[in-house]
Amino acid sequence: MDLPTMLDADTQELTASWSGTVTPYVVGDPGRAATAVVERLARDAPDHHGTVLDGAVVRPDDEAPWTHVRGASVRGLRHRQDGVVRQDEYCFRQTADDRYLVVAVADGVSAGSLSHEAAGVAARFGCEIVGDWLGQCEVSELPWEHVLKTLSDLVVQRGRAVLRRRRVSVDDWSEGAFGEALATTLVLAVVDLRPDDGSYRVEVVRVGDSSAWVHGAAGGWRSLHGLKNDSEVIASSATAALPQVTSFESESYRVAAGDLLVLMTDGVSDPLGDGDGDFGRFLSEVWATPPSVTAFGAQVDFARKTFDDDRTAVAVWLG
Repeated sequence: MDLPTMLDADTQELTASWSGTVTPYVVGDPGRAATAVVERLARDAPDHHGTVLDGAVVRPDDEAPWTHVRGASVRGLRHRQDGVVRQDEYCFRQTADDRYLVVAVADGVSAGSLSHEAAGVAARFGCEIVGDWLGQCEVSELPWEHVLKTLSDLVVQRGRAVLRRRRVSVDDWSEGAFGEALATTLVLAVVDLRPDDGSYRVEVVRVGDSSAWVHGAAGGWRSLHGLKNDSEVIASSATAALPQVTSFESESYRVAAGDLLVLMTDGVSDPLGDGDGDFGRFLSEVWATPPSVTAFGAQVDFARKTFDDDRTAVAVWLG
């Protein structure tokens, strides 16, 4: 066999040993920024990743159906261009007895210099604290006001620690100053992984405009809180934030087996709108079944003109 023939054979063998591609998702007009933005490092937070994603399957026992979970948080185009840290965060965990899945999504308020720290504390410790409480009480007895007060204290503690590490004196910082620097929204859900009569109990608490949505197995998106700015109550909730919690919403829902529960920041909910547009149809199609973890991250990192905020979503496919 001469050399060219040998090289062709080797190339064919190597090419045949792998397959696949990564193609960015585009919904409608992506705008120029989707390809023109040069991603810059967030120099003030080099240890804070620009993109995080995760996935798992969980169930409370061998008799219950599997529940699939996917999570992703990506830095928006505006923050990539400006070298600003991702200010969203998420977390999910199963309780020690495997009975419940606790999910949290937080969105640091853009004007807050340490809001990414606040979002991280709210999401991670929110899941941990609620998980611990569920070892002591029923879902209906969860002390949400106490939980949010504890989270607020932890957010301020984190802020103090970060500022001291930066050699910033915090002795004259007022409560309002901490509130501005560390402001974050939070939406947290507790999912009972044991279905009852064809549906799952879901408890949701919410501070600010991060939201929870359900996509029915038959199609269609439904916000569990009403649409953003659809009423005076919903519009005013957008101003609420940890660590200065002036108001919060908590409600119990029944979500049908086979439905999809999604917690998201407004980087996803704003383009979703009322769920009837092309972006809603896009999510309906790509999330009809649980995608791979990497595909889910790419879907959250969609390109669409004018929507350049950080995006975070945790999706839970129920039974």
